[in-house]
Amino acid sequence: MTRRILRIIFLLVGISLFGCGTIQPQIATVIIRETQVVTVEVTHIIRETVVVTPTPTHLWHIEVPQGPDLEIPRTWHTATRLNDGKILIAGGSNGRDDQYEIAEIYDPVTGLFAPAASLNTPRHEHSATLLKDNRVLVVGGYNHQQQWLKDAEVYDPSTNTWKVVPPIYSHGVQHTATLLADGRVLVIGGCIGSGVCTNRVEIFDPQNDSWTEATPLNAERASHAAVLLDDGRVLVAGGTLSDSDALFYDPKMNTWTTTGPMVQQRTQAPMIKLLDGRVLVAGGLSLGGDLNAMTTTEIYSPETNTWTAAASLSQPRYAHMLVLLPNGQVLTVGGAREYDYPIGHPNGNPWTAASFINDIEIYDPLSNSWYIAGKLLLPETYAAAAFLPDGRLWLTGGGAGHDLATAWAFTWFITPINTQP
Repeated sequence: MTRRILRIIFLLVGISLFGCGTIQPQIATVIIRETQVVTVEVTHIIRETVVVTPTPTHLWHIEVPQGPDLEIPRTWHTATRLNDGKILIAGGSNGRDDQYEIAEIYDPVTGLFAPAASLNTPRHEHSATLLKDNRVLVVGGYNHQQQWLKDAEVYDPSTNTWKVVPPIYSHGVQHTATLLADGRVLVIGGCIGSGVCTNRVEIFDPQNDSWTEATPLNAERASHAAVLLDDGRVLVAGGTLSDSDALFYDPKMNTWTTTGPMVQQRTQAPMIKLLDGRVLVAGGLSLGGDLNAMTTTEIYSPETNTWTAAASLSQPRYAHMLVLLPNGQVLTVGGAREYDYPIGHPNGNPWTAASFINDIEIYDPLSNSWYIAGKLLLPETYAAAAFLPDGRLWLTGGGAGHDLATAWAFTWFITPINTQP
């Protein structure tokens, strides 16, 4: 024939592994230029390890337009999204000794605030958990008059009322409250006095607003983090005390079991479950000696019961928050790069204007990498945030620490913008 016919030839080459292994077919590359076929003869294969770092699936740019101001400046408060999309703001303080019983509700549709019934007890550094019946359980906290609080309250938005539901034990501050798969709430540990913490664990049942004692921890624990796993267990990691590694609670068996050891023990480190069921913990403070902010992060795998080091943050960070974005990436916002030792402490070094981190970072689990996606206009520690129905993150209040005596009434809309088509 006068015309050449293009044929794509796949060469299958048998490679004997280590002299007598299984024959594995290999596909050679055939290069075609116009109407010319170049045949490549494969004589041997060079074994070489190639490390490839995947590009993040989506790169986000974070815009931070300002939202409506809160009724009063608040830090150490809570922001809870109700089932109708409205946000309950409860408690908090002015950054010094004034704790609030004031609550308000933000409607993202109208952009307006409405007063809510006040808490029975002023408090800050409490926990707030949305129950499946749309009520909100608030546990513990602190105020200057009564100090570490033992009580708990439930807010019912349908009646705009708070009901006092005292637990069996005090949980004060730096405890955790985790919604279980069956709708009950697991409350773990906490500090209940100056240098006094607890190992007590109990469960709140919203069906009858009652508390049941659960198996206690082996040692006191506070400033830890807790996350509900896909199998219904609760992972607990970190904390301020000597027994601060990781373990999980099985609500069906009412038992505690240790996990594999963490890569690094840490305290005041936020933790969040990824879309694939693994759990990321990032930053926090190191234990032992001085409290130093950390750049390191690690991931827990429930399948293997192991912790593995992950990519580090760009700078040390604590008093920040982690937020799971809809695409599976994790946003970290706010925080400080050094511990806020109060004036008069032997270590000195209270926060200054240079102590805070304004950069917003995002973690991509597919590439195991962090990248800076935006910047806050003001320093933020101990703020509270909730997702709005349109997918934006609403960051509320917070401030720049006790010694600077600054709490914000400002709010910000954390708005991810996809930079890739």
